[in-house]
Amino acid sequence: METKLEKLPKSRVKIIIKLSPIKMGEYFENAARKLAAGVNVPGFRPGHAPLNFAQNQIGEEKILEETLQTVVPISYYEAIKKENLTPLHEPKVTVKEFGRGKALEYEAEFDILPQVKLGDYKKIRIKKYEIRNKIDEKEIEAGIKQLQRQMADMKSVERESKQGDFLEIDFESFIDGCPVPNSKSQNHPVVIGQGQFVPDFEKNLVGLKREQEKNFSVNFPQDFHNKEIAGKKVEFKVKVREIKEIILPKIDDEFVIKLGKKNIAELKKSIEESLKKDKETKEEMHREEELLNKIAEKSEVEIPESLVLAETQRLLSLIASQIERGGLKFEDYLKNIKKEVKDLIVDLRPQAEKNVKISLVLQEIRKQEKIEVSEAELESEIKRLEAQKIIVKDEERERLKSNLAIKKTVEQLKKNS
Repeated sequence: METKLEKLPKSRVKIIIKLSPIKMGEYFENAARKLAAGVNVPGFRPGHAPLNFAQNQIGEEKILEETLQTVVPISYYEAIKKENLTPLHEPKVTVKEFGRGKALEYEAEFDILPQVKLGDYKKIRIKKYEIRNKIDEKEIEAGIKQLQRQMADMKSVERESKQGDFLEIDFESFIDGCPVPNSKSQNHPVVIGQGQFVPDFEKNLVGLKREQEKNFSVNFPQDFHNKEIAGKKVEFKVKVREIKEIILPKIDDEFVIKLGKKNIAELKKSIEESLKKDKETKEEMHREEELLNKIAEKSEVEIPESLVLAETQRLLSLIASQIERGGLKFEDYLKNIKKEVKDLIVDLRPQAEKNVKISLVLQEIRKQEKIEVSEAELESEIKRLEAQKIIVKDEERERLKSNLAIKKTVEQLKKNS
């Protein structure tokens, strides 16, 4: 077997593979014998007819197809082993020559794991952030109010709506008498004054009764996220379906005990510690991001297109999941921002390229630093995930092990920076 390797841009290669007519003759015969075993020829026991009789019944086209399906995977595997390549996906195969009495020549084109030229990452230093803002009383009080809202009860009322009430409304909107696309909703939840809608919209809901309808207009700001109605006067038709009073619990001993605390002082201390931890986590994430960006900037790597496309799709799926968890259909979200999926893919590409580069750089650092994950560490992580009702399948163990190794690599980089 002859092979010729051609290097293409973006860590892509093409291998030209050629097998002699003699070698191909063996593959043709083996394919014919394999197919003949399943052919019934009158006058012979199943699978025992002479090969020439069986071949006539099988047909040349099937023998050629079986031969090609057998020889390409075998020869391709031998070729990548010979050239010491790590393909990232199935190859694009183009047959150049093939047939009885001929050589087989084909091209296999694919992306490979690229070489990474690391910069001097050991000299990179990142400032360790301090918590810039002390947790003040206002933040603690806001935390208590949030807990208060989470533990609130709701009671249906027949009175007029007022600030702070929970409403379910039907509404539709119009511009110059024409309906605004994708802006009609039924039984839509809204808390007056919470800021879910623009303030002028919510103000118009005050003073309404259940089943009452109201028409009003709202001037939307120029910087409103939905460009279709930004800076425009929008007419609304609203009908109130339900009014509920939100009954907040008193902040007393009973309230504190329900939250598992002894007294209000302990609750405040707990909220303060939680807020401080959140800030510390955010600062540490900023520091990690800055460090990884600097390491990637100092490194050189040809990023394979297949990895960029895969990462772009991952980011796209993540956005779609977040949108739908928020109660909005992804298709409606795209209409609101006036974009198609292809536009979003273009927008996500720079971030995808950046993510892939950082991942490749970290893999290379892990290899150079000989950072490994022991079976004990892997089992400990699996038990931690199982405690969270996350089951790790056998086929997922290696991926999890790799992720843990990268995590250890990042921690070591942060420690040394």
